[in-house]
Amino acid sequence: MEGASISEQIPKSKLVTFWMCCFGLFLIKLWLIGHNEIVARYMPHDQSWFLRAAENILAGRWLGPYNSMTLIRQPGYPLWIVFAHLTGIPLRIASELLLLFSAGVFSIAWMKTRLSIWAAIIIFAAIAFHPASIRVTNEMESETLYAPALLMYLSGCVFLCASKRLRSSFGWSIFNGFWLAILWNTRHENVLLLLYVFFWAAFLFGWQRRRGFLSKNWLSLAAHTVGIPLLIVMSSVFLLRLGNLQKYGLFATSEMFAPGFSEFNRALLQIEAGDARPYVPLNEAMRKVAYSISPQFKKIEMPFEEKAKPAWTAHSCRNIGVCDDVIGGLVVWALRDAVSIAGFYSSAQEAERFYNRVAIELSTGCERGKYRCSKKPWAILGFAHPKFSMNFINITKSFENLVRMFIESDQNFFQKDNLLTTSPELRQAYDRVANRRAAWTQPERVYVSDGSRVEGWVYGYQDPIIRVLLRDSVGKVLGVSSFFMPRPDVRMLLKGEGEIDPPLNSGFSIDVNASEANIPADLIFVGRSGREFVIPLSLSSNFSSPIAYAVDALQGLRNADTRREVAMGLGKSYGKWVSIGTALALIAILLLLAFRLWQGVDPLFFGFSAMLFLVISTRVALFTVFDASSAKLNVGHIRYLYPVVGIYSSLIIAWVFTVFPRIFGEVRTLWSKR
Repeated sequence: MEGASISEQIPKSKLVTFWMCCFGLFLIKLWLIGHNEIVARYMPHDQSWFLRAAENILAGRWLGPYNSMTLIRQPGYPLWIVFAHLTGIPLRIASELLLLFSAGVFSIAWMKTRLSIWAAIIIFAAIAFHPASIRVTNEMESETLYAPALLMYLSGCVFLCASKRLRSSFGWSIFNGFWLAILWNTRHENVLLLLYVFFWAAFLFGWQRRRGFLSKNWLSLAAHTVGIPLLIVMSSVFLLRLGNLQKYGLFATSEMFAPGFSEFNRALLQIEAGDARPYVPLNEAMRKVAYSISPQFKKIEMPFEEKAKPAWTAHSCRNIGVCDDVIGGLVVWALRDAVSIAGFYSSAQEAERFYNRVAIELSTGCERGKYRCSKKPWAILGFAHPKFSMNFINITKSFENLVRMFIESDQNFFQKDNLLTTSPELRQAYDRVANRRAAWTQPERVYVSDGSRVEGWVYGYQDPIIRVLLRDSVGKVLGVSSFFMPRPDVRMLLKGEGEIDPPLNSGFSIDVNASEANIPADLIFVGRSGREFVIPLSLSSNFSSPIAYAVDALQGLRNADTRREVAMGLGKSYGKWVSIGTALALIAILLLLAFRLWQGVDPLFFGFSAMLFLVISTRVALFTVFDASSAKLNVGHIRYLYPVVGIYSSLIIAWVFTVFPRIFGEVRTLWSKR
């Protein structure tokens, strides 16, 4: 790729200094999270699914025996879990190592744009110590692989652009293809990835054309930026599809985008019936039309309306207050449950045949005018409303909600296994597959003494809590709270989670009366039914049924945890720095335009900045529409934006450190001439 290089080589002395500083930050981050483990969750549509898929791969069963849940996700993240398991490294630590390494590579990519070494080190720190990197990486979520893989791919784009020889260009093309394949097979966001690939290719083509090198380099440039990476991606997709074909008889990486299922979704959303409602893409009137037109769809009427719908409507009600139907983010799962109950998931071929038949019957009815329908090529069940304008009713609030996630963070950094919602068998499976260290999976007990005080709040979803007490290991009561104090903040929190009328009084305070010092205690929540929920006393919380609670304060106890305090400090201060950095970056851009300071700035800096802005804005747009059309997202859903929050921080740091030194330099020059 002669003439492709538009940056300078980084001196080895700078690289040594950079890696030494990053290594110091790396040790601090490992100290901060070294006692963390992946939290065991029973979430069968994502976290538990990843666990079981990895467990089956390790046992040589690919994704496991076939049922309606076997092919709901792509296998990229389970394969990463398997790789981490085989190394013997705890998955939590392996994910952290991958994140920190990718942050280092990404920071070097910024240095390739002639950004200063100190700015690159700050970028590394901003990604490594982002509060979301502590919170999200504690979970078995695909974003913990997607985020570092995205950093690696974006870095590879810069390295490819900066390479001076064909051989090194070929190597970086393979590098890009590898990470792009991981991204492609980890989450269902492939349209965005294609957009990134072609945007970067367009940037390089434009640059080479401007320099006069395009005429002799265009074929090589196309091959290295688009051809080789996409060839690697398609090869990986083919191999995974081939594996599913041999095991399950379905040539697809996931059933969610199999041809029959996709056509089934589209055919349902093309029905026009009933009044359009926000968050409800498939209303009751549309389903009634489908039942009357499609004999196959009629077979799941009772399973859906009497079993699947009530179960998922409870989630809809809790999520956004839609209590009479299933919202867009959940209706896809409700339909699959109904098809499973009706017995059409005996095999992947049978399920695909069912979806194909329904799609054909509905499409035929549409063509013959048996019901009102319209072609909606953008219709994707479980996401956007088929009447696309309906998705923009709440778009402003949704955009504000997503933007707020860049400056707010969930403060539950060091969660442990919840004994209320997970079985011993599930926790043991997490131990085996994620190489969890047992010492760090249990709640950290707090020892009480006479005169200590425990404060917090509690809410029973179905069984109201009437009393809170502390008991020691032999059953002696150490303190009781039989009345509750006003907690308007908790009431707002529960309303935000979809509870219709949570009580105002949910706070409790227990004074400890103990004859001995440093006694281990259990926190007991007693429901109106008499049922007791036993929690080992610690600074902990739970936000899911059967009870939501939080222990906010433990007074009179020596329970200081330096790592917790550091994490809480990061969570509270990081958003302020992002806000200040955003303001400074906007000022920098205005000054750059006003004083025409772009001359002398590496074009690669502008191209890379534009690429990152595209990555951030498209992801924010994607989940803004999701928030406005399918399910309300709260701060706890930061995982959806986790792949780009660190990228955003890097972007504002890069602009501040690029523009302001130039301004100060100009001022010094003018002052010296004075």
